[in-house]
Order: sequence, then structure tokens, then C-alpha cells
Amino acid sequence: MSNKHLTKLLYSGLGIRTPPWRFCGTDYGQLGKKLVAKPHDGGGKRGLNIATPAHDDEGLLYENLIPGTLELSVCVIGHSSVITLTPNVRRRDVKRIGILEASDTRLPRRTEKLCMNAAATIHETLGAFGVTKTDFVIDPNGDAWALETDAHPGLGRARAAATQAARAGFTYREFIHLILKEYVGK
Repeated sequence: MSNKHLTKLLYSGLGIRTPPWRFCGTDYGQLGKKLVAKPHDGGGKRGLNIATPAHDDEGLLYENLIPGTLELSVCVIGHSSVITLTPNVRRRDVKRIGILEASDTRLPRRTEKLCMNAAATIHETLGAFGVTKTDFVIDPNGDAWALETDAHPGLGRARAAATQAARAGFTYREFIHLILKEYVGK
């Protein structure tokens, strides 16, 4: 899902909380005073910036800045048999949006489960193969907000999907095999 606008429409249709946003001059929900400007058609955490007020630049999507110091990434593997991995938790600096650092913070099990269920629902609704990774920010009240879903996240050993798979007990080789087995049927 490299188109962030379509992804956010999907979240809304599934009843998954996502920050209100503006795209091509149309507001989807009530916008706040601080907005994050991001390319709507891909990109990563680089290039994000705080923008106020929203401009109607067709190449950007503006969404409410959700205050919160924690971001979760939840990877889901498979197609006919889906495996949802325990999230990675990272520290987030709201003043330097897009800069994330590793964190060993333990979230309430309810929050983890909510994010894992939402990520699995997104993956299954898309009919995805391979791996998807959905990012969530946790606000000061402990509520989770879906930010984006990557259809082809990085698969290197140090990336979110591989580290989550390792915590679940899969070797790197087994992890890659899980991704490939539905394509090759073995």
C-alpha cells in the first residue's frame, strides 16, 4: 500500500482508527493545528515534517499529528494461513518526526492485541501474499492509531519483519521460507 490516502480510506472502512487527514483539498475528519506532511504515494519516515496549515499540494497528504512517544510495527506473513508477529516497539520524538529509536518498553497486552488484530485484518482484506507491515502510534491515553501499511517492507535480517520473526522463534531461513512457500507451493 504505497498510496497513503487509499490506505487511510481502507482503515476507515474497516473501522480502524487513523488520524484525520487532508488530501487534494478535501478534509477527512476534523484537522488539528499540527499536521504531518507526507508523500501520499510512498516514501518512508524520511521527508516527514510538521506543517501548519495544510496546503493543497497534490503530492502530499496531511494528517493530524498524534502526540505519543511510542510507535509499533506489526508484521503479518502469509496468505492462506496468516501469521501475525508480536510488534516491534520504537521510541518516537514528536519534535523530530520520523526519527525512531529501539525501545524495550512493554505495552499493555490489550494494546498489542488490538494492533495485531488490526494488522491481520488489513493484510487479509488486501488478500496480501508475503509480508505486510503496519505502523501504529500510541497516544498518551494508550489508544492506537494506524499510520501506514507497507506491502513490501525491507526483509533484511535487522529489519522489523525479520526481527519480529526471530522473536517468534523462526530462523532467518525459516522466515524467508514462510514468505516464499505460498508462491512456490512447497
